[in-house]
Amino acid sequence: MAEAVVQPINGALEIGQMSRRKASQLEKEHARLKLMKDDATAEIKDLKAQHLQEIKALKHYRNCRSHCHRNRGQDREICKIQEDEEICMIKFGIGDKAREQMKIHRLDIHKRHQCESKDHKNCYKHYSDTNGRNKHMRKILKEKPEKTKSEKAKKTEKTKRKPKADVADGWFEWYEKTTKETKIREPEFEKDHLERLEDDLASSKKEVAVLKCIMAKVTTDFNDLRAEFESLHCNFTKEQEGHATLKIRVQELEIFFFFRFQCESKLDKNCFKHYSAKDGHNKHMRNTHNEKPEKPEKTKIEKAENPKKTEKPKRKPLADVADTRKNKRGLDLLENKIRELELQKGRLERESREVSDELVDLSKRSSWKKKKTFF
Repeated sequence: MAEAVVQPINGALEIGQMSRRKASQLEKEHARLKLMKDDATAEIKDLKAQHLQEIKALKHYRNCRSHCHRNRGQDREICKIQEDEEICMIKFGIGDKAREQMKIHRLDIHKRHQCESKDHKNCYKHYSDTNGRNKHMRKILKEKPEKTKSEKAKKTEKTKRKPKADVADGWFEWYEKTTKETKIREPEFEKDHLERLEDDLASSKKEVAVLKCIMAKVTTDFNDLRAEFESLHCNFTKEQEGHATLKIRVQELEIFFFFRFQCESKLDKNCFKHYSAKDGHNKHMRNTHNEKPEKPEKTKIEKAENPKKTEKPKRKPLADVADTRKNKRGLDLLENKIRELELQKGRLERESREVSDELVDLSKRSSWKKKKTFF
């Protein structure tokens, strides 16, 4: 009879292992989908930020075109030479022509001696004296500048500066030329920039459409996994009910075949311990539950049939002792199997709680993200 009880227990163990494997697979798939979702949301945020910046730039260029084109610090080089306690803040473009204009401006207006290195042609440093330029050539570039005839001849008299009126006239002529050139170039620059921005907007919209498709796929996969998890949860609850019925059946069989005394505590009704003798049962009640088991009152007939015995009880025969030992071994095996089932039940409950919590978090996040509107 004990073998007939063990078979359904092994089947329940196999079912529990299968459900645990499925739960682990579901957890891995949940983590993968969560990562995909996070990546998609980050890409969408980046595209939104780029889109907003492009829109702001378009509005800015449409509102103040000439001002933005002239005064952008990235596309202009400013002359910051201090002369007579005033800083020259004239701006030039970037490129070979602009550098030549800056060079002419510094040489003509500020009377500067510029670096003329052969190895470093892009060196545009300038100095107010020839001595400073020669030091620069010796220390930094490690070159000895070729001395011209004018440098060889010692100058006794200082070079006279141009009057301020001539300097101002030359500056105004140069400014008018540069403004005419920039006005001609402005519309071409704006057209190119607007075309680039429109192309970027079209590409960003396409990327947003692709990301929306990915989000739709992720949501469908999430719903499918949720349905699978619900089915597994239902199977798990059924398995738990089967474990409970098996446990009750095992207790009934133990009581029926091995004549066990079961715990009958009023405080703890879930205590299913049982003992082969009444003394062990009474000790358990006193030690664990602090209860004295109620002794049934004997009737007069029982008192007459069972008087107080003064003689010692006789020993049982050897055959009865062997039977009791076999019964004890069978009971120990059953108790070990019941403990294993209880441990597996606790593990499955913990895993199911963790997976259910993750599902609740994912459902909340997906509902919160669905409420957000895409541009």
